[in-house]
Amino acid sequence: MRTSPFVWWLVCCVVVAPAAAADPGPGLDEAAPAPLSARLCSPDPAVHGPAQEEIVSLGPEERAGLVAALVGALARPDPAQGAVVFALAEIGPDAAPAAGALARLVRGDGVHASLVRDWAAFALGRIGPGAAEAVPALVATRADANPGLRLQCR
Repeated sequence: MRTSPFVWWLVCCVVVAPAAAADPGPGLDEAAPAPLSARLCSPDPAVHGPAQEEIVSLGPEERAGLVAALVGALARPDPAQGAVVFALAEIGPDAAPAAGALARLVRGDGVHASLVRDWAAFALGRIGPGAAEAVPALVATRADANPGLRLQCR
């Protein structure tokens, strides 16, 4: 029995092509993943979500280097600020050097200000006593119009 050309085409498209794409073969380097700090600063949840899960496996020295990179990212007002703030909250007490930048976000304004302010207050709470320098910014929110922020700052 002879196999039709259509069947061969179908086998190549369904079986051979995907397998070849999945295996780059010997001598071909795969692209290195972006650094963790770059992935955490991505506005794409499919990128920064898995990156946030990597934080728990970092040692103290790696976290310190990551915090420095993330503080620099907080200076840029963009949609990724929320992801960066959440990463700092995940780091917790080791993110104490970010307290000043987070306090500025609690006081800040901008396109994403309402949610970012709430999340920054949450991150300061996760940092704990190491965020003492942010207390004046948190106290100032008691009269804020944003009920979510007032709740985070009490």
